[in-house]
Amino acid sequence: MECDTARRDAGLVHRSSAWYAPPTIVDSEATSPVYSEATPPVYNEDGVDLTLIRWMLSLTPADRVATLQAHIDFVTLARESRRAREPHVRADEAR
Repeated sequence: MECDTARRDAGLVHRSSAWYAPPTIVDSEATSPVYSEATPPVYNEDGVDLTLIRWMLSLTPADRVATLQAHIDFVTLARESRRAREPHVRADEAR
């Protein structure tokens, strides 16, 4: 239990079976004195959301793994709940 307290004190949040640091959202307009054209683009020419890439790269490797594990846990939970609601689905259809 000491480990759990230390994790909470460090600002980590427990979701499902993983500890992760919640994302920090910063409003660039609120933090900069003057909003300029030099603000990095949100999307690149292919339509990729660069803010998500920048956010993930701002995390430590351990935080990245914890975040991705939380996403995996969510997908696993969603799949399991779907199977529980639809027991008539055959194994070859469960993809």
